[in-house]
Amino acid sequence: MKYLANSAAIVLALASTGNAQDASQWAGVYAGLTTASNSGDMTYDPGNNYDLDGNNAGVILGYNFARGPWVFGGEFAYFKGRVQEVGNPNFGYESWSDLKARGGYAFNNVLVYGTLGTTFSTWDESGFSGDGTGLLYGVGAEYLVTSHFFVGAEYLVRDMKSDWNSSGEELEADVNTIALRVGMKF
Repeated sequence: MKYLANSAAIVLALASTGNAQDASQWAGVYAGLTTASNSGDMTYDPGNNYDLDGNNAGVILGYNFARGPWVFGGEFAYFKGRVQEVGNPNFGYESWSDLKARGGYAFNNVLVYGTLGTTFSTWDESGFSGDGTGLLYGVGAEYLVTSHFFVGAEYLVRDMKSDWNSSGEELEADVNTIALRVGMKF
């Protein structure tokens, strides 16, 4: 009984003196570089399905707000590189731009977050090119190595749609991205 009373007293003391997690170290402007591995599938000319694969690299720029342990913000990312049909290098996504909201929880130097936004794509197939848009969602984690330098990883899903060859037919693609990120907080 004595040990139970002492344990309860210690827990109450720790609970009353503990401070809420402060995520302010994550607040502010940040910028960085990212490299990604992509895979997925696409459908066009109804009934024709193709696998996609490729790598790309890009830049990120964002701003975070912090409130207690919570972090919220927005980010712009631009990726350039060829994500193409497997076995057919004539079709591929050349680039995409992402506008996304982020929200997460900070555990000291680690930020775990979810993201939701819009992706804009450009693609090319043997001289035919086009633009598309779509929904973007995913999860990520970042680690503050120093007060200004971070590293991280992100998993994204892009559900994109485009007008195929200006014909009114729709090209649809689902691309899964695993990205590594490095950056600086300012």
